[in-house]
Amino acid sequence: MANFPLLLLTSSLIFSPLAFGTVEHWSIWVQQLLIAISAVLHFGSCWFFRRKLLCMPGLLPLSLLLAVMGLQIVPLPPDLVKLLSPQTYAAYLPAADLAEPGKWLPLSINQKATIQELLRISAYALAYALTIQLLSNPQSLKKTVDIVVFLSLGVALVAILQNFSSPDRIYWFRAVPENAHPFGPWINPNQFSGYIEMLSPLALALFLFYKPRIRSDASWRERVVNLFTQPGSNRYFYYGFGSVLLVVAVFVSLCRGGIISVTLASMAFVLLYSTKKLHRARLTLLLVICCVFLAVSWFGWDIVLAEFSHGFDREGQIRDARTTLWRDSLNIIRDFPILGSGFGTFRFIYPSYTTLPGHSFFVHAHNDYMELLTDGGVVGFLLASWFVTAVLRHGWKMLRTRRDQYAVLIGIGSMSGIFAMLMHSITDFNMHNGAVGLYFFFLCGLLVASVNVRFSFSGQTTLLKELPPSRAAGITIVATAFLLATAAVQAGVAMGRREYSEVRKVYVSSRLAVDRLHELSRRLEKAMRYDPLEGLYPFSMGTVQWFLKDKSLAQHFYLQAVLDSPMEGVYLQRLGFFLADEKKGGDLIRAGYQRALQKDELAISMAEWLLIRGRREEAGKILRERLLVYPQLLGRVLPLIDLYEINRQEIADILPPSAEAWLQYAGIRGNLGDSEGAAFSIGTALQYLHREEQPKPQWYQQIIDFYRAQGDELRALELLRQAVDRLPEHASFHVQLGEYYEKEGIIYRAKEEYERALILDPSSGSARSRLRRLGFADSY
Repeated sequence: MANFPLLLLTSSLIFSPLAFGTVEHWSIWVQQLLIAISAVLHFGSCWFFRRKLLCMPGLLPLSLLLAVMGLQIVPLPPDLVKLLSPQTYAAYLPAADLAEPGKWLPLSINQKATIQELLRISAYALAYALTIQLLSNPQSLKKTVDIVVFLSLGVALVAILQNFSSPDRIYWFRAVPENAHPFGPWINPNQFSGYIEMLSPLALALFLFYKPRIRSDASWRERVVNLFTQPGSNRYFYYGFGSVLLVVAVFVSLCRGGIISVTLASMAFVLLYSTKKLHRARLTLLLVICCVFLAVSWFGWDIVLAEFSHGFDREGQIRDARTTLWRDSLNIIRDFPILGSGFGTFRFIYPSYTTLPGHSFFVHAHNDYMELLTDGGVVGFLLASWFVTAVLRHGWKMLRTRRDQYAVLIGIGSMSGIFAMLMHSITDFNMHNGAVGLYFFFLCGLLVASVNVRFSFSGQTTLLKELPPSRAAGITIVATAFLLATAAVQAGVAMGRREYSEVRKVYVSSRLAVDRLHELSRRLEKAMRYDPLEGLYPFSMGTVQWFLKDKSLAQHFYLQAVLDSPMEGVYLQRLGFFLADEKKGGDLIRAGYQRALQKDELAISMAEWLLIRGRREEAGKILRERLLVYPQLLGRVLPLIDLYEINRQEIADILPPSAEAWLQYAGIRGNLGDSEGAAFSIGTALQYLHREEQPKPQWYQQIIDFYRAQGDELRALELLRQAVDRLPEHASFHVQLGEYYEKEGIIYRAKEEYERALILDPSSGSARSRLRRLGFADSY
């Protein structure tokens, strides 16, 4: 029973990386339950049996950080929210005015997301505390370190084999999304690298610890014999191979941040190791470096270098969306400077600030420091920094005084692993991965435990100060509350999803039977009861009530959905459409459009709402704004143009000033049989085509085909000559021009154009067949 808490903690460390990196709800739930039960059992037994606890550096800032997260969740008076975070108040404002007067609001823009983050970080905090308490015994420390390093070696080996034998599946059987690049148990090589880079210094530490002791005056023959025959030699070779394997696995993953971080971690290890003046291992470390270099060379350095070159353009400028993402994130920090927008809310707040083109979607800031500032503000950032600094400061202080080799090496390995993650966090979001985040806090606890453990002791196994038994009571209460909260919240989420899974299978419409609508309503009621802060459920309920002809109840549920998720554009717009007050409805519809990530559908909805009210100019501006970003939306805009009889001048104001947009519109008009509208659009497209710096061949081809279909061969020929002049490397235009000369009987010019086409495209069968038809079969 005494070892059961350690067994549960170790189980969570084994389970987390193997369970696909702990990114799915079920695996997160299991991880949190294992840690919570372990904490309740250990601290509860300390309280019951009056055993003293060990001092835990950084516990105060970590507790304050959790308190700040709790503060973000608790509803506060609106005036206080407005004082602490004006932008949070503004986020709720469009809908808060429609709720009861003086409704209290949270500081987080999404309570559910912040609750999940609070549970996640609470689990990590308990894991940190448990690691210190349970691994301050030499036997437990050694056994646990052996287990986590052995696990990392297995994961690394499987990852390399999987990469070359089944690169698109995890464990050779689990498929991943199309845009994912799985490596090991993770769908993202960055997170695999984050896990491995933290544990590679520990493997190196064990490799150095188990190095056989060989006399300096022994002959080379005796040294070789002793190297292979001394007790522990097998472990020496095992961890030596493992040290190389872990670093090579990071290189094979082609994660640039991971490669840099594991290199810096190795340098940090050597630097820290040199401060202890253990010079006898220099040759061993050099041997490890050479083995890593040779192993990576076998896989190919060219692939690694090519991966790094992808981040730069020909001028040497950085070519990465991260830079734009970080600039946008600075604007979020400026608007939420003190307490942030709420932990876990980056994916909800970022669409309102993004300047990235197209439909790029980011769940995280790809910089843990930046996201800590956006989510927790300066307060959250300072508290997190205080915790990490306290742990590293304590570890460094003890490392300088300790002489026990195992304690020193594991302490150096832990500190180097922490340093690796701190470096990698500059360019990625590894701390938001369930497994990687847990191992970071585990290493923090391992650092504290290892630098204080005593292997030669009489009655006391650690140098850590003891705390009075009364402290165990408070931690036990907190751990029990966390266990109950985890069980309740995560079970509610799971049951809510189960109920909604049946609803999402049904297409809700006016044709659905009333009995079926009532059945969906009952399921959604259960889902809302299980998971009351999920905005999707009341939003779906509002739609069901709308088709049940209860508009008042539908509006009530739409309002609830907006209050649960005030940054969801679809929810805001749907509520706005229901309001009789045009000003309030317009504010909600506009806010929904501005906050949405996928703005295309909402732009059309908003434009139609404006057109119905005769506000044609405003509608035109909205449509033009979206078409500039996504010209392919034109097909969806066309019904509005026809339905509301938008004239040519208004169309000219809506369509972007580009040949592509007008040619697309011309194609749509032509398909509808509107030859006059198509001709007008083609003419307008020509005006812009001459100004295009990089015209596309298909643009010219569409205009040429249009004039040919109209029987205007002269205009078609004129455009064909322009196409040849502006796009001389496009073989098809030379073939078409050659056909014209052949038709006119100018054979030598036709031959020249066909030959040019073949030079540009040697596989051009049309050019070759036409040359043969002209009597040049011997040459072609």
